[in-house]
Amino acid sequence: MARKSKTSHSPVSGASGLVKKLVTVSDHLSGHAGDALVLVLRIWIAMVFWKSALVSVGDWTSTLGLFVTEFRVPYLSPSLSAYSSTAIEFLGGFMLVIGLGTRLATLPLLCLTGVIQFTYEHHHDHFLWALALILLLLHGPGRYSWDFFFRRSAMKDNIPAGDATIAVSGLVVAALSVFMVHESLAAAGMLHPWLDGVAKAWNALGTRPTL
Repeated sequence: MARKSKTSHSPVSGASGLVKKLVTVSDHLSGHAGDALVLVLRIWIAMVFWKSALVSVGDWTSTLGLFVTEFRVPYLSPSLSAYSSTAIEFLGGFMLVIGLGTRLATLPLLCLTGVIQFTYEHHHDHFLWALALILLLLHGPGRYSWDFFFRRSAMKDNIPAGDATIAVSGLVVAALSVFMVHESLAAAGMLHPWLDGVAKAWNALGTRPTL
C-alpha cells in the first residue's frame, strides 16, 4: 500500500500562515495610519503659524505697530522682525502642509518659537509647538508629502512601485497643494490682481483668455 504523502496543509501550518498574513496586514495598516497621524500633526502645527501670518498680512500697519511696542526682539529692528517672522510663518506653514522640504521648514519655525517664548511672550503652548516640530524633524513628513514622492523617484528600489496607496497619496498631496496655493493668494489679496495680470499679458499678445 502506498504511503500518504505529507502535505503542508495541516491545521497548524494553516493557522501559522493565517497569523503571518494578519501580522503583515496589521503592519501595513499601522504604517498608513501612522502616516495619516503625521499628516494631521503637520496640518495642525502648520496652521498655527500660517494663520498667524495671514493675520499679520491682513493688517500690516497694526502688525508693524505691535513689533514696535510689544513684540520687540533684541538686536533686530521692528520692521525686520515683522517681515522675517511673517515670512517664516507663512512659508514654513505652507511647506509643512504640502510636505515639501519638511525637515528644513521645521528649523526656522523652531527658532521662531524659541524667540517668541524667551523674548516677549511666555506660554506653555510654545513647548507643544516645539515638540511637534521636533517630531517632524526626526520622523519626517510620511507618505502624504512631496518629500515622499521625491525620495521615491530617487530610491525606486526601496519603495514598492505597485503600492496601491501611491495614487491616494498623490491625490492628497495634489489637493493640499492646490488648496494652499489658492488660499495663500486669496488671503494675501493677490488672486484677482494676478488673474488680471495674466489677462493683460495675453492682451499684449493679442489673445484674451476666458477667466
